[in-house]
Formats: sequence, structure tokens, C-alpha cells
Amino acid sequence: MPSRARTAWRLSADGQYVRQIGWTVSRTGKRTQVKFRLGANRKEAMRRDEVIRRLWDQLEGQGGAAAWSDVALAAAKEAAATGRALLRTAISGGEAFAEYVARIADLRSTLKDVCVEPADDEAYRRGRLLWSGGVSLSRWTNYVQRGDFKMSERHSKILERPSEVAGPTLHDGLRSYSDWVEQEYVNAAGTVTPWGRTQMRRVVTLLNRHPDRPLADLQFAAIEELIRYWRRRPLSRGTGSSRPVTKVSAENYIKTLKAFFKWLHRSEDYAWRRPDNFEDVKLRVDAVDGDRLPQVAADDLFTLEELALLYRHATPLERTFLALSLNCHFGQAEIASLMAGELFLETAHSIKHQELLGFASTDRDSFVRRYRRKTGVYGEWILFSETEHALHAALERRRSQPDFGPQARVLLNRQGKPYDLATKSGNANQQIANRFASLIARIQEAGHKDFAKRPFKMVRKTAATMIREIADGEIQGLFTCHGQPVKTDDLADVYAVRPFGKLFVALRALRSRLEPVFRADATEST
Repeated sequence: MPSRARTAWRLSADGQYVRQIGWTVSRTGKRTQVKFRLGANRKEAMRRDEVIRRLWDQLEGQGGAAAWSDVALAAAKEAAATGRALLRTAISGGEAFAEYVARIADLRSTLKDVCVEPADDEAYRRGRLLWSGGVSLSRWTNYVQRGDFKMSERHSKILERPSEVAGPTLHDGLRSYSDWVEQEYVNAAGTVTPWGRTQMRRVVTLLNRHPDRPLADLQFAAIEELIRYWRRRPLSRGTGSSRPVTKVSAENYIKTLKAFFKWLHRSEDYAWRRPDNFEDVKLRVDAVDGDRLPQVAADDLFTLEELALLYRHATPLERTFLALSLNCHFGQAEIASLMAGELFLETAHSIKHQELLGFASTDRDSFVRRYRRKTGVYGEWILFSETEHALHAALERRRSQPDFGPQARVLLNRQGKPYDLATKSGNANQQIANRFASLIARIQEAGHKDFAKRPFKMVRKTAATMIREIADGEIQGLFTCHGQPVKTDDLADVYAVRPFGKLFVALRALRSRLEPVFRADATEST
């Protein structure tokens, strides 16, 4: 029993509140109560008294403690002096580092109301590393105390690691990374962007494909092993699948792993750090038999006759999609994100701009001028008359809708929502792709059963192929708004203005080539 649990609180002669709690044993074997001085503030003294009594009750509950143990008494005296039961535990002479960690863990389990901290941080760090690395306690004890055991290279290198990472694992880190992506990649509507959703799905695959392991093991060899798994193209996990994952998928999982390691390196929640030779890990994905080269094949593209059928059977909105794709190399993302302030309808360039571009324009000319959202690359396109008329109509319609201004999206769906707004389940918006698939279905139902089903992106790839034939690779790069149109010169944009004037000339030639498409009989379609 603690004994002398007085109900009255009176200051002692030295001006402090004093309580006798628990027992100790003198050198002569006599049991005496321990006196604790709790300070002059009554409210604080009562709180410190409660902390010490809870600590003593824990010791009694573990088998009827006859006396305070040395470590528990030290914690109790700390509580009496500061109000905080803190026990800083030193490593004993000859004690193995891993044994030191085990002893602190045991104290934390035994003294639940005490904050047990290591007095020797470096010994504790090494002990946790050795513990997580699987080093035998007895063998390590022999090594420390007698020096007659030679550690393996793997275990000796553990002590060279600069971080203490015994607890967290690979799966812990991946889940935290997924949480970070969910918070970081959010659009103006407060939902996760399609790119963020894709990263989160890839993290789920990584969790399913890679066994869990301590982050302490993720040094160069382990990182190389994780990436090699994808470089060698594991089999797809579809039912009965005997084919490896596609090269693009393998490359994407490697990119996600690299992004994860970079995030983990700078995260304040994890002490893991990239090895110095991290950038030396091989990333090139193996090719396998049956792989298709990443080139556009003739069968992928539309003929002029097929483009004419598409335009003839399209609704006014679908014709707008087609015109933007053929004229400006726009895909779903570019169409959905086009803003009113990026349209310069019936507006000539300035005299200086015309001189720099080597292209004379008038107020009869219209342009789209914008920065590509994904890469920040600047692009300009002179518009076909069909594209201009479609955008005039779209702007008139948009002015009648709420929140019109330079930052307003030009094209909204029937509900007045952007075409890139994610679905309720967080998936990418597919309305434009679905409209195009419906257009092809209508063409097939109209008697053209052999009309091939191709995705919407093949429209702009058809236009890019035509531009390349009309001009050259550099002008095609401007048309597609790539970051480095001149592949052999990564400083071309530093020393010269991009030759958009040449692109405008090529676009006028493209419009002439597409004359059969726009001349097609405009059959109304709903």
C-alpha cells in the first residue's frame, strides 16, 4: 500500500507539499516509505501526487512490489520535481546495442505512465537498426563483449546507415505516399485530378505485387530489385493470362516507384534516405516477342474519305471537336481546358509579332494562343474558317451561361460542367471519347459497316501525319506543341523564336488538303 494517503493538504516547514508514497528498502533491510516533495503550488502538487501513485499502483499490480525499483523510483522523483514521469535510461557496461533497445521496450511496456527515453541516442539508433536487420542478439553480444564474432557484410553495413528506420515498412511508405498524392493533386473543384487517381491506382498495384519489408532494407540492391521486377515485364494478373504486362505499363510503374522514392527521401515522417548511387539504377524496360513498336501505323489513321464521313454525320458539337483536333491537334484534355481568353478571333498579330514570325496576318484571321497545361509549352494555331465559325457559336452559347470571362471554359456539357470534370467515383471524364464512339456507331448503322472503330486521338494523329508530309518534323513539333521540336538541338528555343509563321503556312496547306472533308454533304444528325 502507498500508506499515508492524507486528505488534508498543508505546506511543510520548508514551504512545499510533501507526500510519502510507496516503499524502499534500506541497506539494513528495513522497509521505509519514500518522501516526495511536490512543490508549493497545491493544484500542481496534487497532479504530481496522482502521477506518482499511478506509477506505484502499476508496480503493485505486477506482483505485489515490496519496494520501488531503481528505474521506477528515478521516474517517480522526476515526476515529483517536474510533473512529468520521464526516465532517461543509459546503456549498461557491456550491454549489446540490441539488448539496450529490448530493455527500453520492456520498460515502456512495464511503466505505461512513464516516458522512457534512451540516454544514449546513438547506441539506441544502432540497436534498432540491428534489431530490424535480423542480427542475432546472442551473436551480437559476443561481438560487442568479446570481439570473437565476425559479422557478415550485410549486417556490418547496417551500422553505416544514417537513419533509424526499424519500424516503418515499404507498405507503410507507399500508403503514406498515396495519401500525399490525394492531398497534393487536387483541382479547383476539390477533387483529385485524373493524374493523381492514376498514381493512386498504381500504388495499389505496387502494394499487391511487392512483399512488405523494412525500409531499412531499401538500399541500392533492394531498390534495384524492385525496379528490375518491372524491367523484366512480369505476367499480367488477368484470369489465365500468359502475357507480360505492356512495356508502357512497366515504364509507368517504374516512374511511380522513382517518384515514391524521391518523396520518401524528402518526407519528414520517414528517416529513409536515398543511397548515393540511386541514379545508377537501370530503368530500361526489356522488350519481348510480340511487342509493337511505338509508331503510328497506316491502319491507325483515318483516310480523307473516312474523315468526310465523320464530319458529315457529326452533330454541331461533334464537328467542333473534330475541327479543333484537325486544326490545333487537340485531344480530350485540350478541348476540355480551352478558355475564352485563349481565343483571338478575327484579330491580327501585332506588326512586331508579324515581323518576327515572318507571317502577315489581318483582322480576317483567327488564332488560338495558349500554353499547354501538361508541359507549359506555348503554342499558336491559325484557324480554319470551319473552326472559327464553330468557336464563334461556342462563345455565344458560353456568354449566356454563368461565370463567363477570360478564364471561362469555352465548351461545357449539357449540365454546364467542364468535359474534364471527374466522375463521382473519381475516374477520368470520358464524355468526348464516348461521343466519338457514338458517332462511329451511327456511321456504321447508316450503311458503312466496315468503318473501323478507332479512338478519338487518332483524328489528331492523322492531322499530325499530314502536317509532317506538308512541312517537316520541326513544324510537326510546333503543331503538336512538343517541348523540343528540334530533337538535335535542346537550346533552339533559347536562342530563337519558334517559327510559328511556317506552321501557319502549313496549316493553310492542310486546310486545302482537307477540302473534301469540309465539303462533304452536311447531313443533319442529332
